[in-house]
Amino acid sequence: MTSLRLRLPCPALRGVALLIAAVAALLLPGTGSSATRILGPPHASAARAQAWAAAQGATPTFVRLARLYWRLAPPRGIRPELAYAQAAKETNFGRFTGVLDASFHNPCGLKRTAGGGNYDRRAHRRFRSWRQGVTAHLDHLALYAGARG
Repeated sequence: MTSLRLRLPCPALRGVALLIAAVAALLLPGTGSSATRILGPPHASAARAQAWAAAQGATPTFVRLARLYWRLAPPRGIRPELAYAQAAKETNFGRFTGVLDASFHNPCGLKRTAGGGNYDRRAHRRFRSWRQGVTAHLDHLALYAGARG
């Protein structure tokens, strides 16, 4: 599968993308490229991601989610380390110090199609399981990158 560059017109999304790239740089070996690609094979192992998350004080649930990202992301062509890094940023390593809590099973702050304010809990999707929430996160990233979600 060919990798694509991420192009986001929204300044807030660009900021998130830059944070993801910075976090991923901690997990990934140097590649000599300044572009961070969403699509492609994993460049780090789930065990390495778990060790990184644990070192950042992640919750045990968040550490365990790494295995789910590594199981679900590659078949979709998504690099799991990038999705996991975004989930770390969005959930504060599973501590959920923002609007949502862990009961939403929403690792990326995904909103409902009706939309709403960033600080409105009702505007955000609630998933029945972590598997469902992680799948939605990965599909969302795939669509951003121009792949099928």
